[in-house]
Amino acid sequence: MPDFLRKTYFCFLFPLLLLIFLPGKSAAQKYLEEGVANLIKSNAQYDYNSFFLEKLKDHRVLMLADNGHGETVYMKTVTDFLNYWVDTLEKDIKQGNNSKYPAKLYLILESDSEMVADIYRFIESGNPYDAVSPTEFMGFQFTTGMIEFYYQLGQIHKRIEGINKAIPENKRVSFRIFGPEKVLDLSNWNTEKRDQYFLKERDEYSSKKVIDLLEKEPDARAVIFYGSGHFSIMKEKKLENSNEQGYYIAHYLNEHFKDEGGIYRVDQMSFDKLTWLSKAYRMLDKNYVIDNSVFEGVAVPNNFFVSSQDASFLIFDRNIRMKHISQIPSETLIDCILNKAGMFYNMNSDLHRGNLFTCLYYLSEVSGREMEVFMLKDSAAVMGELDKWKKWRSDWKANMADVIYNQELIKKRIDFLASSKPPVSQRYIYDLSQMTMASIWNKNELAPERKAEYYKKCLNQYSRPMIIEDLINLLWVATKAEKNKAVEYLKKETSQNFENEEDWTTWWRNSEYCK
Repeated sequence: MPDFLRKTYFCFLFPLLLLIFLPGKSAAQKYLEEGVANLIKSNAQYDYNSFFLEKLKDHRVLMLADNGHGETVYMKTVTDFLNYWVDTLEKDIKQGNNSKYPAKLYLILESDSEMVADIYRFIESGNPYDAVSPTEFMGFQFTTGMIEFYYQLGQIHKRIEGINKAIPENKRVSFRIFGPEKVLDLSNWNTEKRDQYFLKERDEYSSKKVIDLLEKEPDARAVIFYGSGHFSIMKEKKLENSNEQGYYIAHYLNEHFKDEGGIYRVDQMSFDKLTWLSKAYRMLDKNYVIDNSVFEGVAVPNNFFVSSQDASFLIFDRNIRMKHISQIPSETLIDCILNKAGMFYNMNSDLHRGNLFTCLYYLSEVSGREMEVFMLKDSAAVMGELDKWKKWRSDWKANMADVIYNQELIKKRIDFLASSKPPVSQRYIYDLSQMTMASIWNKNELAPERKAEYYKKCLNQYSRPMIIEDLINLLWVATKAEKNKAVEYLKKETSQNFENEEDWTTWWRNSEYCK
């Protein structure tokens, strides 16, 4: 670049960077923010379920964004809306009216047919064993909030069954869960193959399944609950390590159904999670939805974020994340691993070995033992290790509610940390950060025994809320014996008198422990 152009470019760019990055606000920004706040106040819809239902009536597909897999606050939007839909139809039925709203609805989850079959088995049996796969111990998505979500979907099914018993067949309400993802065995797929499938095939395949489903039933509508990344209707760069672009499910559905109302996409924005959101959004004091078309052509502050979706649902409710199943000791989960571990059959597969390692690590945690080191590629060694754990399980007599109440596993991990050395100590520090939901901050790196002392202090200070939280999470995956014991301890510690996991969880979210 010639020198005079470089100077011109710098002279133009430098003031622009100052405007963006310097702290504080100009008077112009202040007025712009006030203008946007007034615009939001004038257009916010507090009756958001009614808003969603009207959009579902006018569009073939309503998309509700999941902005945090496993986070209850986003799943609650779905179940609250579905209950509102049932309430509305039930009211019309009782009044003898022909409802203007769809009576046939599919809930489309980011799942495949096998996962949905598991959900229906759980709805039928009420046994969390049916809802959990050993694959879910890896990652962060499968929290007890997921099981709560499935439970709520089951309650909606039961409501609809009750309504349908009293009305003619041609007026009945229909609600089904559907998973459009392809059932895949990824054990022999390398990273390149997985990336190419995600880039070029996944969303097109899933959208075709949804399209085929709705084409067969012209009077049906769909609510799609998918990760917000799939909501773009534009061609996007989909992979971090590639500049290739592809389309997401929203694009294909929007193109196909554009003459039938198209799709309507709702972003979910939790103030608890998106702490950086402009205060213009926070001028109200309860949940609301706003159609983002109101911002079209409006001057807004440089730091003001407008979602690219059709609407934004602003959530003031606390975003209280339930625990991942890998952090909950329960015989249900132990049996899930030991009875279903055969699905990890390929010891030459990095994916299967990773899944199996995660499961075996869970067993070592909940037993209070050290993880034994052996070659995961050695099938005979793996079978021998699983046989050892099955023997341990058959000899196990303790109730996991007792283990949680006495905080035995946390104390055992603290002891392991105190006697360990780096790098092994890092594993115990991570375990404790997950078990206690706390990290010990220190300016300089501490010896493992010093870290252990701080975790002991943390445990002494916050023991009661930790126990209550862990017992309530246990209720969602517990055996009958574990549930009975957990409820007994919860009544003792809180002076409350609930019997089931739903009531205990509702109380806990509104208690001093979550405020």
